[in-house]
Amino acid sequence: MSGILTRMERGWPESARGRTAGAAAPACPRRAAPRATPPRPTPPRPAPAKSPAKSTATSTEETLSPLWRVICHDDPITTMDFVVQLLREVFRLPLQRAMTLMLEVHNSGAATVGRWPESTAKSRAERAQAKARAAGFPLTFTVEADD
Repeated sequence: MSGILTRMERGWPESARGRTAGAAAPACPRRAAPRATPPRPTPPRPAPAKSPAKSTATSTEETLSPLWRVICHDDPITTMDFVVQLLREVFRLPLQRAMTLMLEVHNSGAATVGRWPESTAKSRAERAQAKARAAGFPLTFTVEADD
């Protein structure tokens, strides 16, 4: 025989030697049937607070501020790559939208970058123009009230 000993030859106890051909498999404690747990009771939901009858359309219109358009203007000096990079960084546009918008600005002379509340539109336009000036480009952005 080769150098491999059987379980019986090693002197292992009978339970470790394996079962005989006709013996039933021992029950495995890990594979016991899962116990059914009773469903947890759900806590009662609080009743919605009653408010005075108010038209939601009127209150929504009052809370929304008007949108302002940011417009990018073409110039012969600013590189197309820089415009795409600026549109992605400052205005958070995806690459494909930034490239499409850059080509629209290049071909038509100006294009709307997006519409935001007044403070957001002005801050993004100022930030974009400041970055362009810092890089030595005369790229211009304007902000107009959206009709």
